[in-house]
Amino acid sequence: MKGYEGLVNSILHYANGLPLAIKVLGSFLYDRDIYEWRSALSRLRESPDKDIMDVLHLSFDGLKESEKEIFLHIACFFNPSMEKYVKNVLNCCGFHPCIGLRVLVDKSLISIEDEWIEMHDLLEELGKTIVQENSNTEQKKWSRLWFKKQVDYVMMEKMVM
Repeated sequence: MKGYEGLVNSILHYANGLPLAIKVLGSFLYDRDIYEWRSALSRLRESPDKDIMDVLHLSFDGLKESEKEIFLHIACFFNPSMEKYVKNVLNCCGFHPCIGLRVLVDKSLISIEDEWIEMHDLLEELGKTIVQENSNTEQKKWSRLWFKKQVDYVMMEKMVM
């Protein structure tokens, strides 16, 4: 563990004592070598505002594409929801939910207790922000809609066209 002491202090300082950030960063850095720790810390420092969302986004960026899709589905539609229901929906989408959900749990991005999948509010906010950022500014071109008024707006927009 030689050489990690200073990095641990830097990571804790960056997380600003927020338990969720510490947990997510810890899960992200677990079993990584010192060079990966330094790289992750450098990446976090590049952001001038040092926002907690940067910490959370780092873990999201480390996911495979199918895991990212599962994360975004949970953030937009299934927080909280019964595990069996979510697995059925995600399986129909071809996302291999058994392993995908396990990865999200291992990275502290979701929790599964008493057959319920839950996600912290900040992670849900991150997921919805990612959907909005990765999509066109026009709601009708978003990859996911989660409010009834959004769906109504898009439906009315399509009827007018």
